[in-house]
Amino acid sequence: IAAFAGSLPFSHVPAQLALGVGFVGWIAWSVRSKHVHVVRDTFFVAAFVYWVWNILASALSERPVHSLLALVDNEWPAFAGLLLLWSVRSEDELRKILLPFFGASAVAMLVGLGQSVTGIEWVHGAFLQPVGGGMHRAVGFSGFSLTFAASSMCVLFLSWAYAMEHPTRSNR
Repeated sequence: IAAFAGSLPFSHVPAQLALGVGFVGWIAWSVRSKHVHVVRDTFFVAAFVYWVWNILASALSERPVHSLLALVDNEWPAFAGLLLLWSVRSEDELRKILLPFFGASAVAMLVGLGQSVTGIEWVHGAFLQPVGGGMHRAVGFSGFSLTFAASSMCVLFLSWAYAMEHPTRSNR
């Protein structure tokens, strides 16, 4: 989880790799310790059926390797949520996972916003392509155009839900 959160501001590729390694490690730990957490929740069952259906449809498609890779590339946020629901057992454990994720996401979004406004990629000292209205095309740390809308909305809703469930002491 720490590798996922730590690599998220730099690129989604190591973040996805960390998620995959975490999943494989979690499966190995679950099988080895014979400790599989079964969640009896409507959302979990629906999400699990959705994933099994997509995996089967991709595996049986005309180009299964391409379809499975596209599934992983496009659906990893939903899979991460399912993995969290399946594996997190306490609020403290959830906090240890979500707070670094929120922090890393905030850093990534602030860097992207700063690049959009200033037009400078600070790590390499490069000037960015203007897109009109005094704004520039943000590239993050990796040189790729950033597409933060979906990720930002997920983080916004997750952090809002977390804040509503865990109000500060002054709000109690």
